[in-house]
Parts: sequence; structure tokens; C-alpha cells
Amino acid sequence: MKKTALILVIATLFFSCGKEKQADQQEDTSSVENVESNSYVVLLDAIYEKNDTVQLFVYDENDYEVANSRIKKAIIGSTEPQTIQFDLPNGYTPFNLGIGFSLNAEQATFTLKGITIKNGEDLVYKPEDYLKYYANNDGMVLDIPTSVHKLIHDKIYPPSFIGNLEMKSVLSSSVK
Repeated sequence: MKKTALILVIATLFFSCGKEKQADQQEDTSSVENVESNSYVVLLDAIYEKNDTVQLFVYDENDYEVANSRIKKAIIGSTEPQTIQFDLPNGYTPFNLGIGFSLNAEQATFTLKGITIKNGEDLVYKPEDYLKYYANNDGMVLDIPTSVHKLIHDKIYPPSFIGNLEMKSVLSSSVK
């Protein structure tokens, strides 16, 4: 009788612990799905003739830069176009973006052909005229016909874009 009672107690403990593990695994899976549902990538199509560093800034819904969200990319100078890819950490939901285009004071110009934003496989944004979505600071001047940006490193540093209301609208509608 004692053996039977002991076996019942052990079996009950075994099965109840198993259910907790299953519930924990289901919670873990759903949280992973939520995290992976917002997986943003920002692509710049640009020409940098000198080695440089480009930065992406991520802002929250209150226009504050998200802590530890600044992403830097080292660029190898080339006269050929290159795609610069910024992968936001899974789960980040950008409400606005800024791009610091140059940390190299010797970089006089760069050419920006386009900006693309994806959320997972979904295309969020790839406009013909990216300028209507961004405002630049006084650290650069654009020659519109050639898409060449003249960098002015002795003004606001780094020369950069920040998304305007149009960009905020595009990003807020892209959240999964």
C-alpha cells in the first residue's frame, strides 16, 4: 500500500512538472515569435570614396534615441556603389530613424542613391525620392541632380538625416 501511494505521489509530481515545462516552452515560443515579428533592416545604396563610418540612430515614439541602439558600420572607400546594411536587433520597433553619414573629416562628399527599409521580408519603404522623408542637418548640402552630398564637418557633427513626420508615419504603419 505504501509503495502504491509513493508511486502515485511521484507520478503526480512527474506529470505536473511536465505540464509546467510544456507551458514554459509554449510561452518561450510565443515570445520568440513576437520578437522575430519585428526584424528591421535599413539599406543604404551609396558611394564613399574614402574609408568612413556610418551610423544608424533609432528613436522611440517620444523622439528619444533608444539606449544602446546606435549601429555603426565601417565603410571601405570605393568609387563603386555599395550597399550598407544595418540590422536592427530583433524586437526593436523604430518610430523614427536618423543616419549619421560620415565620421571621417577627410571625406568631402558621398553619393546617396537610395534608402530601403524592410521589416522581415516585407518592404516597408523604398521611395524614388527619399528626400521627402528626411530632413538633413547643416552638416551637408545636396546637389540634387547628381545625388552627391557635400559634407561640412565643421558645422553640426556628424552630417546626418533624421526622419520627418512622413517617415514616422511609414514606420508606425509597418509594425507587425
